Amino acid sequence: MSSSSTASSPSLRAAIQEVADALARCDFEEPAAAYALVGLVPIDGSAAVCAAREWEYAVLCLEILPASLVLEVRRRLPSLPWAQAVVPPPTEELPLAEEEE
Repeated sequence: MSSSSTASSPSLRAAIQEVADALARCDFEEPAAAYALVGLVPIDGSAAVCAAREWEYAVLCLEILPASLVLEVRRRLPSLPWAQAVVPPPTEELPLAEEEE
């Protein structure tokens, strides 16, 4: 797995998902997964671009990774905007209420 400081949304999502999948398959343990994830943090670009990429990274980690791994990554990367990275709840369609007669 290679890190890319110019990763776009789909490739960043894919890279984080790849780590999550490898962890689920027991290809490696959480410390190795956390190490791989730290290497994916986008670091190039202007301050605004870097901030946007860091926010996106945090959101994707919260969305894709198991909670225990998120805690480890947060411990290793405390400067990322974890508090601002809120993952919206999944949008599931609610069953329509049957019309009363």
